[in-house]
Amino acid sequence: AVTISDPLTGLSQTFSTLLPGNTVTLNEQYTVTQQDLDGGSVVNTATATGEDPNQVQLQRTASATATALQNPGIGLIKVSDKKEYSQLGEVITYTLTVENTGNETLDNVTVTDPLTGLNQNVGTLSPGQNTTLTTTYTVTQQDIDRGKIDNIGTVTGEDPNQTTVTATAQAVSTAVQTSDLILTKTVTPSTYDQVGDVLTYTLSATNSGNVTLTAVTISDPLTGLSQTFSTL
Repeated sequence: AVTISDPLTGLSQTFSTLLPGNTVTLNEQYTVTQQDLDGGSVVNTATATGEDPNQVQLQRTASATATALQNPGIGLIKVSDKKEYSQLGEVITYTLTVENTGNETLDNVTVTDPLTGLNQNVGTLSPGQNTTLTTTYTVTQQDIDRGKIDNIGTVTGEDPNQTTVTATAQAVSTAVQTSDLILTKTVTPSTYDQVGDVLTYTLSATNSGNVTLTAVTISDPLTGLSQTFSTL
């Protein structure tokens, strides 16, 4: 009664006799799990037991190790709902999709977006699994003057060996810039009837575009006015 057992595969087979010099060979299969990939190896130990004519029990074990080819990876896709913007206070929504692109489970998966202030831990991602986050940003005057918003997001994660993987993604929105300047002028009083009357002129310069103007100068040769404003 020679019995060969392998707990990992569920094998348990008994042979009534095994003659000296003879060998029995068994083939068995095992399907790798995610836990095996995360663990780095499959160590499989089998046991053979038998009894000789004197009823002496014999037991022997043998092990075989298969090593995992671990390949941790992570990906990030980032898109904005507006490719263009033109107004102060406009809200741009960013959608960030994180995916585990490797073959190991990733823990402590964290997505950051400095521009919007996003810093979120999404937990654990299995291979092939993804998750999506949204975050928003409000357009400033500086963004319109600059001409574009270049927003870069980052994701990091750790595999079971505490190896850190990271990925970045970029979304660019372009400003639709319009520059214009309006000058209005009024006089008080609107009539005069004698030498020495004083006419008062009011000049208003309005930035009617959406970008900041610099070195705005208002001049009036008749009165000798020439005044410059650094920004408008």
